[in-house]
Amino acid sequence: MDPIVPSAEQRLPPAQCAEREALADALARLGRMLLGHGCSTHRLESALHYAAAAHGFHAEVFAVPTGLWMSLAQADEGFTHAAPTVRLVRVQQWSIALDRLAALDGVFNGIADGRLDVRGAHAAMDAIQSRAPRHHTLWVVLAGGTASASAAAAFGARPMGILLAGLVGLISVALGVQLGRRGRTRLLVDFSAGVVVGLAAWAAGELDPTLARKPLVLGGLIVNVPGLSLTAGLSELAHKNLVSGTARLLDATMVFLSLLFGVGSVWALERAVSGALPPMTEGLPPSLWVAGLATIIAGVAFLPLFSVHPRDASAAVIGGLIAWGAAITTERAGLAGPAAAFVGALACGLFANLMARLRDRPAQVFLVPAIVLLVPGALGFASIDRALYGDPAGGVAGALQTLMVAAALALGLVFANAAVPPRKVL
Repeated sequence: MDPIVPSAEQRLPPAQCAEREALADALARLGRMLLGHGCSTHRLESALHYAAAAHGFHAEVFAVPTGLWMSLAQADEGFTHAAPTVRLVRVQQWSIALDRLAALDGVFNGIADGRLDVRGAHAAMDAIQSRAPRHHTLWVVLAGGTASASAAAAFGARPMGILLAGLVGLISVALGVQLGRRGRTRLLVDFSAGVVVGLAAWAAGELDPTLARKPLVLGGLIVNVPGLSLTAGLSELAHKNLVSGTARLLDATMVFLSLLFGVGSVWALERAVSGALPPMTEGLPPSLWVAGLATIIAGVAFLPLFSVHPRDASAAVIGGLIAWGAAITTERAGLAGPAAAFVGALACGLFANLMARLRDRPAQVFLVPAIVLLVPGALGFASIDRALYGDPAGGVAGALQTLMVAAALALGLVFANAAVPPRKVL
């Protein structure tokens, strides 16, 4: 078939063509930065489409966690056969930086409403990209240890187990920061965290055979388990972004397997040295006030890990308390598991969308630090580690339970968006 060649009257004037090229460059760069800082693909696609339409262009956008394809075409009927401007960008590094996400939301708003021209948008993005991290590495490491210790308390660990879990969290996050700085070691972060947790569980068993092993392991891994990726993947699938959702689910699976292989390698050595692997003993269920206090501390600890801006910190912690309170109330009413996760996610989503309306900030700024307290990452690891103890059937059953909880969280957020839309594209 012969290619369609635009006629003379269908060709864009040079000035308009240059405008489209410049806008495409700015939107492609903005999209890459948003993906790199934790923006969901369905929100990004809507944002770029909206920004292009505000400038009189039609955008076709296809985003996945690792890249972005975008074409800009003239929206006028007379130029329907004119060749579109196409951009393809690759995303190779990811981090959840909610303060930068909020700043990029301001750039998007400026482009969409005409307050920022293309040159101003690039200057703003340069400033965001060159900005130093909001929290010093020391604070991030301390936050990781605090999150692990509070999670171990929520899982029923005794004081010694809480202390060890905090130490494991410190070492894991510090090691992850160092490995993540080099491209050749970046992919070893999760495996290394598993090795650290496995060694800690082995040492704790030698020091105190009565110490509950499971709270220590789950608390030590809480910062690394990909529960947020698992929930985000199911949320993408719920929004019919099938490729992106599948990619996130596979990424979560690989992280789970890396953690499991790291822990399993140490446990295999422990079994060879000791002749037997100690049982994965459970902790005692904590009292309500202990669980609530641990939730508050964990919510505060996740603020540096997600680089939350100080102006959003209190709202993010309150959102986590609302989510946890809704879930625990549902559990005490006799509806545990997926039902409690659904109610917690619904309450969390409603609060985040309401705050997005009131403060004109992206809903994810308030959603992510709150929903992370509900995600089933630790539950997922607790299911697949049963294979190491010769219980594959229990592992499969636990994995299905994990998927049900994650699906309930995703559906809770979908219902929240339908009930109270955030009125924000991002």
